[in-house]
This record gives sequence, C-alpha cells and structure tokens, in this order.
Amino acid sequence: MDADPSKQIEKCRLTSFVTSSIPIYMIYDNEKTLTSGNYFSPGNTEVRYDHDSQRCLSKVVVVGNLVLGDTLLAEYTYEGNRLKTLKQYGRQYDINGGPSKKSIMNCKLYYNQSDLPDSMQVINSLLDSTGKEHNSEPLRLDRFFFDGGDNLTKQETYIEDVNTRYVLVASRYHTYDNKPNYLKKLKQIYFLIDQSIPYMFSKNNLLSTRHESPGKPSWEISYEITYDGDLVKNDGMRFSEMKWSCD
Repeated sequence: MDADPSKQIEKCRLTSFVTSSIPIYMIYDNEKTLTSGNYFSPGNTEVRYDHDSQRCLSKVVVVGNLVLGDTLLAEYTYEGNRLKTLKQYGRQYDINGGPSKKSIMNCKLYYNQSDLPDSMQVINSLLDSTGKEHNSEPLRLDRFFFDGGDNLTKQETYIEDVNTRYVLVASRYHTYDNKPNYLKKLKQIYFLIDQSIPYMFSKNNLLSTRHESPGKPSWEISYEITYDGDLVKNDGMRFSEMKWSCD
C-alpha cells in the first residue's frame, strides 16, 4: 500500500459489503466513480448514485420500474469541496392506517476558515397533501470541535425551545483509531446522523462515543472494528464483510 494514507484512500474502492444481513455490490464506471449498488434481497433493488460536474455525489436514487418510477432517497449540494446541504427523504406512516406523509431531514452545514464544518442545523419536516413543508420537530443545532489531527472529538447538540432559544441537550465525545478513514462516502450514503457525522468529517475511524446530557448519567458506546491491514472489514456498527479493491 501507498505510504501516503490520503493517496491510498483515493486508490481503494469498496466493492461489496453486508448490512442488515443483505449483501450489496458496488459498481463503478471506467473512471472509478461509484455509479450504482445492487442489493441482493427480495426484488434485487438497484440504487443509483448520481454525481455533479465536479464528480461529487449529488443524489441517491432507488431505480424503479416503468410504472412506479425512481425514488429519490437523498441529495447533496456543495460549495467547492465543502458539503453544504444534505437532504434525506423518507416516509412517516400513520399507525392508525391513515395516509403516509413524505418526510425530509435537511442538514445545513456551516464553515469558518477551515474545510471542516463548525456547525450544522437540522430541520425535520413533513409534506402535506398540497406539497407544503411543515416542521415536524424542533430545530436542532450541532456545534463541532476538532483536534489537531482533523478528527471531530466533541459534538454539542442544541434544541430550539418554545421561546426560540437553543438549549444544550447533549454533548458527545468521540475517540478514534490511528488508521485512515475509507468510509466517508459510505457513511454519507447510509446516513444515520449521530453515527455518520463523526465519520464524514474525521481523518480516522470512530472507536467510541461518550454521551453526556444535563441532569442525566453519562454513558458510552464502543465499536469493535475489525481490519484487513489498514482497511476496515467491520465497522462495529452496521457494515460487515467489507471487501476492497486497491490499485
């Protein structure tokens, strides 16, 4: 492997992995850009990964049939090489059997001098029958703190109260290994906000997170990562049997 971790990361591509007991195979074009993923599950779902003119991931789309069409799962915008917005689409279902509503989680990232974000606003909303968005949860604001090694080590979460003031509800303290982080794009595609953010904006792989909330006992979760050399085979969260191709 290349002695320079950043160059090696550019050379390595994830070819397959397993999540929720489903094997997934990643497909690349001749320029080694990720184009789609095949999910070997009932129905053999295909997911397409679109890129903008700068070859940055712009959309994640479930490829549909001629009747149902495609389904947009996520879309992203950038300013240079900085991720500015991440929108994730889903559905909220009525437990009483009423119609479902389209849900949107919109993460807006803010930067100062660095290419690493210093804060993020999260807006969760639902679309009504007319297509109008309505906030479904209080606004969330996260503040990010990095160490000298470009790892996100502290994350403060604030929630807007009824007086439109942001109140601190949680602080998370992250620790990392000393191996290069190859999982940034995968964590962006399979976005779970509190698991993905430390990976998307850190140099190394997440080992543990300690949670502290005002007036509550602190608690910590550790992730048992397994490796093949410097490459992660199992992230200790939701991805296992990862296979890589490096050239």
